[in-house]
Amino acid sequence: MRDLRMRSRSPSLGAPALISGNLMSSKMTGSNKGNRMLRQIAIIGAGTMGTGIAVNAAMNGVSVILLDTSTQSLVRATPRMRKMLDRHCAKGRLSNQENNDSLARIAVTSKLETVRSAPLVIEAVYENFDVKTELLTRLGLICAEDAVIATNTSALQVSALAKVVRNPGRFLGMHYFSPADSSPVVELIQGDQTSAEAIDCAKEFLVRTKRDILVCKDSPGFAINRFFVPFLNAAAQAVDAGLGTVGQINALGRELTGCPIGPFEVMNFIKPEIVLHAQCNLGALGDFYQPAVGLARLVEKGEQWQIEDEPVRLEDAEKGRRALQRGILIPAVALREEGVAHPADIDRCAKSALKWANGPFSADWAETGEVSP
Repeated sequence: MRDLRMRSRSPSLGAPALISGNLMSSKMTGSNKGNRMLRQIAIIGAGTMGTGIAVNAAMNGVSVILLDTSTQSLVRATPRMRKMLDRHCAKGRLSNQENNDSLARIAVTSKLETVRSAPLVIEAVYENFDVKTELLTRLGLICAEDAVIATNTSALQVSALAKVVRNPGRFLGMHYFSPADSSPVVELIQGDQTSAEAIDCAKEFLVRTKRDILVCKDSPGFAINRFFVPFLNAAAQAVDAGLGTVGQINALGRELTGCPIGPFEVMNFIKPEIVLHAQCNLGALGDFYQPAVGLARLVEKGEQWQIEDEPVRLEDAEKGRRALQRGILIPAVALREEGVAHPADIDRCAKSALKWANGPFSADWAETGEVSP
């Protein structure tokens, strides 16, 4: 057994060290040097994530150019954003006037050239390498020479995407969690060539928009999804192995993490095919990360998990519980050993982004959980 509970760690895992060294190469020039107030950004992709990021920015006084080439997406964008803002208003986060002012800060367009003047451009298009690289190639030619370009990828390697961007020093990852208008955590990912100036620009924007920044190395799954997606996959594998029904394992997952919703409820919310895609992206890390057979079959059928309303409580839940623990702890050990992010930061963001009672390094069972692959 290996103890995953928090230990004092080397300063090399901290944020200051992560933005030094080779990140100082390929520096940008012009107005991105030094601190400055970002008054306008551009977001490419008016889907669920793009509109959520736009609402978060607009609520915090930033003007947004929201672009999409799909007429259907643009038609749906404004009503979707109004609904988000109304929800914030109903919770007392905005007044009626602030609600209207926020929406007025967002300009929706289909013209890519309108991003030319934006100092920060965030792409939030479909999670597909070819789709993203085609767009990033065009953005590299259209955007101002000193504009920072960010990808909202949840799993693709930032350094690989950067290869198609002109002046790759200005390129980085900014991974928002769903729902992006309210989920506080954003993973800030540094590629091999990302400059310190680009990191500073992104941090300035994220601080202004009240996001909790988790600085990460450019590693598969980054920090949170590296253990969260395998946890979801482990739940599906537990059902495959006959350790319990979908409802029973779902209940075990709630108990283990302290989250109000279990792993199968999460998968149904974010869509099983997205979970499968994310797990497949981790597959190159080894056999442990291979997708559950039941999850792959479910996606092939285009179905969702059928969760019993009141599952019979498992008499022997220990095997199922250990299976879920391993899904979290094995990737967590790798995160710590690889120095992807500071364990304390990962724990903090797991609690705020995933609504877990504790992160993988501070949970009561972290010191006794089985971590052998």
